[in-house]
Amino acid sequence: MTSRIAKVVENARTVQELGSLLRSALSDSADYPADALLSYTLPADGLGPVSAPVGNQECFFWQRPAAGKLLIGLGTAARAEAIGPDRFETIADYYRRLQDRWIHRPLGAAAAPAAFVGFSFDPCEPPGATWHDLSNTLLTVPALLYGQDGDQRYLTFTAHADTARDRGRCVRSWLEQLTTLKKSFIGPDNAGGPVHLERIPDTDVWPERIERALAAIQDGPLEKLVLTRRVSYRASRKLDYARILDSLRAGHEDCALFAVARPGCALVGVSPERLASCSAGTVVVDALAGTAQRGQDEVEDQRLATALLGDRKVAEEHRLVVEQVRKALEPLCTGLVVPQAPGLMRLPGVQHVWTPVRGRMRPQVGLLQLAQSLHPTPAVGGSPRAEALSWLAQENGQPRGWYTGAFGWLDRDGEGELSVVLRCGLLNERTVDLFAGAGIVSRSRPEEELAETEWKLRTMRGALQLG
Repeated sequence: MTSRIAKVVENARTVQELGSLLRSALSDSADYPADALLSYTLPADGLGPVSAPVGNQECFFWQRPAAGKLLIGLGTAARAEAIGPDRFETIADYYRRLQDRWIHRPLGAAAAPAAFVGFSFDPCEPPGATWHDLSNTLLTVPALLYGQDGDQRYLTFTAHADTARDRGRCVRSWLEQLTTLKKSFIGPDNAGGPVHLERIPDTDVWPERIERALAAIQDGPLEKLVLTRRVSYRASRKLDYARILDSLRAGHEDCALFAVARPGCALVGVSPERLASCSAGTVVVDALAGTAQRGQDEVEDQRLATALLGDRKVAEEHRLVVEQVRKALEPLCTGLVVPQAPGLMRLPGVQHVWTPVRGRMRPQVGLLQLAQSLHPTPAVGGSPRAEALSWLAQENGQPRGWYTGAFGWLDRDGEGELSVVLRCGLLNERTVDLFAGAGIVSRSRPEEELAETEWKLRTMRGALQLG
């Protein structure tokens, strides 16, 4: 049965057979309440390798290559938005109620269906044109989900029971989304050659902003403030977010690649920092603070690494992050394991001081509750948290949107992962905004913090030139 279904999914010539299979699966949709959410999961071993979908509809993409995990979502079966101080509680409550009426029917594959979750840095920042009206906080269950988990590949089709009762219309919509998805297995179009980027002048006064931050820290009680830069470019041709993802993948296998695409625009990037993941009751959080560039050879690389780990300013900045992560997790987890000394996360272009923190989730704790407690860590906001956020709200300039917020996934069983939105670009046809930040503490020097943002911007600039 499983191999037959996999062949049906793989072969475009048997799309009529797939339609018949799905219509048959929907035959019991009238037995459920109209607001029940119905998911049907099929094996898709014959599909791949995958790039990212093309087309004029909303698409969500999340991948951690080293873990063999990939999720792509098209269409919308269920959706919730929130804004304000209670945004996480609002979304978590919606998801709990959704789980109670979410019916999963494996058709040869048992992988759990999932939702995508994303949110902005500031809980009260309204959607705006600068960020293409992307919701402050969003949870969406896609109508079509393609997943890879190790060697397993699968498709999950989802609809509300009232929609599924018109079986023909529902299946036609699913098959149209599958046709769009299948185009991504061909890979991005490599025509067009490298992209030339032209910097768009701005009025950013980085040294002055750092001086104001240093003055605020000197006056107390602030210990750290994270400032962000937004740098804009014009591209010599239309940018392809699928090609950018492919460019980012090399060298970032242990990171999370992500994209949220809409007609004419996309947020795309790679994150080295896990805000939180939960699997089989185990929580993992990346405490990441302190950055240096990579060396031209092994000797220089090691010299830079040694200097980074021995830097007193960096050590203080990193300590603040680790302490805040520990404090946030203690009420929610047991058996916390915090390494006594940090290590290094080495990536193309930059290396970070890194402390992975682990624990066991207490009963009734979920991923969104972890996010509420952890976000924003001092790595993206500052310390103390309340005072830093108050200062940033008045002094940080342009809205951050989802930059230094988070994006990821949450499955029907409550497992999932959220990655901090860091090395990223906001694409709009032939223009792009890039983002970078730096943590300011009492020992910071404006010229060094500016250099750090430039190192971080290189990741996306390099990928864009191939996109």
